[in-house]
Amino acid sequence: MDEEEKRRRHRDAVRRYRERLRQDPIRYAEYRERNQVRSKAFWWSNRERLLAEQRSYVQRNRELVYARNRAYAQKNRAKIRAQQHAAYVRNLEANRAKDRERRRASYAKDPRAHNDYMKKWRAANPERARAYVRLSGHRRRAAAGGEHIRVEDWENLLLKHKGCCAYCGESAALVEADHRIPLSRGGRNVIGNILPSCRRCNRRKRTKTEDEFRAWLATEAKASPKPKVKGTRAA
Repeated sequence: MDEEEKRRRHRDAVRRYRERLRQDPIRYAEYRERNQVRSKAFWWSNRERLLAEQRSYVQRNRELVYARNRAYAQKNRAKIRAQQHAAYVRNLEANRAKDRERRRASYAKDPRAHNDYMKKWRAANPERARAYVRLSGHRRRAAAGGEHIRVEDWENLLLKHKGCCAYCGESAALVEADHRIPLSRGGRNVIGNILPSCRRCNRRKRTKTEDEFRAWLATEAKASPKPKVKGTRAA
């Protein structure tokens, strides 16, 4: 019996043992805890040998390992992304600093290739590119507080309002991100404090809060007479 067959039989025996233990949750939890402690101790005491065996196995079975990895990644895409995001957020500032350094190095290495890539990306994603530009000002203003709006959240907000202004309801070619409570009055630069607004409403709102602006719009609507329909006559 070769070494691979011994390992396969051992894995099958362990799997069957775990299946029996799962019938008793308390025993299974205790088993997992003991096994984790033993596994960590074994790993650190045999680290170099285990890594060498792992590299040797991958070299002998490269295509099989890559196929398994691809299948696992496709099946668990959401789980993997959630784990990656959690790991990134745990060291957010350090990871952002690494990203900035990597982008600077990439640009310095070949500025023309970087610019060509960005031109192609903007041409293929015009709406997303415009969204980044619209939100960049808010990100700069909120940099001191560490708050910014993700483009994905802004796009979801636009979908919720069907691309229309949240105040007048008109569909505009240019929709801007407006703060319900202005930053100058203590508002936060988070998606919960943002509404899509056409440029006209955004300019008229100025430093008003959302409630103040809506009340102002209602007053303006009452004060302005409704236009007469052409061809009608008063009774």
